[in-house]
Amino acid sequence: MRRKICLLTAFGIITIGFNANIFASLNSQEKNVAIAKKLFEYFNKHEWEKMVELYSDPAEFLDPDFGKKAVMRTRQQTIQKHKGLQAMSKDIRDDVVQIFP
Repeated sequence: MRRKICLLTAFGIITIGFNANIFASLNSQEKNVAIAKKLFEYFNKHEWEKMVELYSDPAEFLDPDFGKKAVMRTRQQTIQKHKGLQAMSKDIRDDVVQIFP
C-alpha cells in the first residue's frame, strides 16, 4: 500500500500546476521543490482540499489504479480518491527521503 501511495504521489507531482502565489519569488527549480514539500505536508495532514489546490485543474496522473496510460482528473476526483485511501488506512502518510529537482 505504501509503495502504491508513493507512486501515486510521485506521479502526481509531475502534473502540479503553479497555482499558489506564495511561490512567485522563487526560480523554477525552487518552486518545484517548494511545491513538492507542501504537497507532502498536506498529504500527511490529510488536508486534501489544500493539497489539490497545488495541482492544475484538471491534472494528468500516471497512476497504476487507472491503468497504464495517463488520465485527466479534476481536483474533486482527486480529493475523493485520497479520501478513499484514507478510509482504507486512517493514518495514511508518506515520507520524503530525497527530492530531485
